[in-house]
Amino acid sequence: MEGHANFNMGVMYDNLGTNGFARAAVCYEEYLCACRLRGDVVGEALAYNSLGVNLQKQAESIGEDGDEEDEDVDEAGLTAEEEEKVASAGGMGSVGPTVDEVFGELLTRTQKKRQALMRKAVSYHSRHCDCADISGKFISLCNMGLCHAQLNMFEDAAKYYRKALRYALRMYDLHVEGVALGSLGSVGLSVGDIATAQACMERYLHVSHILKDQRGQGDAYQKLGEMANLRGDFKEAARCFMSARFTAESLNDTELAAQARASFG
Repeated sequence: MEGHANFNMGVMYDNLGTNGFARAAVCYEEYLCACRLRGDVVGEALAYNSLGVNLQKQAESIGEDGDEEDEDVDEAGLTAEEEEKVASAGGMGSVGPTVDEVFGELLTRTQKKRQALMRKAVSYHSRHCDCADISGKFISLCNMGLCHAQLNMFEDAAKYYRKALRYALRMYDLHVEGVALGSLGSVGLSVGDIATAQACMERYLHVSHILKDQRGQGDAYQKLGEMANLRGDFKEAARCFMSARFTAESLNDTELAAQARASFG
């Protein structure tokens, strides 16, 4: 019972957001230890997944320009110590680091922290994959793909999404197939693998129509429009962007609607 209590507390702390992530991780670690002691493989898989997702959230909570969630951080995203360091920095002709160099150092440190958290998340998702059932393997592979995409390691992300798609096809579940197709298509577009991206997005659009998933349809139309633009088929691109815009507006999805309008011109 104590192990389950630790897991429930971890979920509670996770729901608090940045103020609870660290405490949630401790609870999940304790739950993992309890599961190992009693030979609970299902619980162990759940703990690995929870730890991996928790680390992803921690990484995502760190801003691109600084850790804006730390306690002693000002509005610019700097701690008091970092602010003093920037204030003491000189100009181009001064001795010592310039302001640009100091900000570059801080940004690099932030990026390294985010990368370290993402890589640690991948290690937990990998362990989850090793001990999970088929649906758990699909989830862990998608999470590893997402982590690598956020690390801008798109080719590695595509590798995990392809594996996830194989499991989705074995599960005969159109919902999970759609998730894998959309993710693989987006990553394929990012690395310039247009053939893979086109095939995935066409299938994703078809699956989304079957499932009456309007959000999936809008995303697929937008990506298909971008690919049509790349190959110079502007008439097809306009048709896809218009479809994406109408779908987004019907869902009140202002972000996708704005993206489609900008793409259409």
